[in-house]
Amino acid sequence: MKIQLFLAVSFLLATFVLRPAFAGCDITIKAENKSLKQVQVQLGYSDVRTRAGTWAGLLYGGRKCWGMSPDEPWIFDAKTGYKSVTCELDFGCKVDRRYRFRLFYSGNAIYEYYPSDDEFTERTTIDLRNIGRHFKDYD
Repeated sequence: MKIQLFLAVSFLLATFVLRPAFAGCDITIKAENKSLKQVQVQLGYSDVRTRAGTWAGLLYGGRKCWGMSPDEPWIFDAKTGYKSVTCELDFGCKVDRRYRFRLFYSGNAIYEYYPSDDEFTERTTIDLRNIGRHFKDYD
């Protein structure tokens, strides 16, 4: 009897408590480039962390962004308008996350934090807005 009760409780915990917390989450990353520079968002060098975790590569451990390889930079030509890509992350969507995106232009790399360098978000649409603004003083 105790074994049956233990199995029933274990099944309920795994189904309704643990599974949603560890299920994946699809996020959409959007950006645009309003500058005349060719700016890259290098997703293979970008990171994500949860409130209780440490930084991990956005494309680390089998995570993927559809239609892209981990080594392929996401290139924005001059005035391309908005582009977006969907990526798969670990854990459920109701998890606080902070993102660190590597932006690259003409030998210069900088990091943009989303939502900021000290905040977290549960949002599943990440809008980096005009990425060209970060390189306005370069050249």
